Amino acid sequence: SYSHPQASRVGLGLHGTVLVVVAEFCALSVFYLADLYINPAMLMALPLLALGLGVDDMFVFIRYFSNLGIDFISANSPEDIIGEVLARAGPGTTLSSLCNVLTFGIGTFFPIKAMSDFCIGAVLVAVMNYMIMLNFFLPLMVKEIRRIQAFAPEPHIFTYCCHRRTIENAKRTGRQSINATHAEEFTRSAEKSIVTWLKVTYAPFMMHPATRIASFCGMVGMLILCLALIDGKSIGYAPWDLFNSGSGPNRALELSFSSFS
Repeated sequence: SYSHPQASRVGLGLHGTVLVVVAEFCALSVFYLADLYINPAMLMALPLLALGLGVDDMFVFIRYFSNLGIDFISANSPEDIIGEVLARAGPGTTLSSLCNVLTFGIGTFFPIKAMSDFCIGAVLVAVMNYMIMLNFFLPLMVKEIRRIQAFAPEPHIFTYCCHRRTIENAKRTGRQSINATHAEEFTRSAEKSIVTWLKVTYAPFMMHPATRIASFCGMVGMLILCLALIDGKSIGYAPWDLFNSGSGPNRALELSFSSFS
């Protein structure tokens, strides 16, 4: 955010993205040390998987850190702030990483080697992402904490000049929202409008008895429809269905499987 320096996390986010790449290289290093080899599916999918898992955990930590607010961050030491972030975001990131490890860990028992190797790589990526986010990303957050406590602009090439000018203008005009550390404290923001609408309009509507009854009936109806569609669906397909009906290959396969098998 250019107009709210204390809510800007450009540098922290870029550092976290670099750490995600580092985690992927660490996972591949362990993979190679185990005398395993990368297959084409892993080459295409593992980088995206690593990016998704690592960036997701990073966003969770940043979100909970920003939601602490300027009063809490200014009044507490970096150790207490990191502890509070871990208390709020740690259980979620730990459970999600554990689920990823267990899910892909079960996949390592597949009898197809390419699939089992992919699952081994995914397990290593999930473990390395979790370890690096805890042991490297959170220490980097200390630098962000000290910046906010010093009420300084973010030292990034794309934000520093704008933040410096914004802070100087806020000191002259006395604008209070300059201290906001997240979007809900802004004077105006799309996120603040959406959150307000969810709290004031959508949540009461969904909790109304008529809405809950309608949602339950709709869910039961969709379940019945799914069961009916499943019951009427034939399992599998005939090999000759891969070719156009009446064509030579279609007829040849049909005869092969129906008359000579």
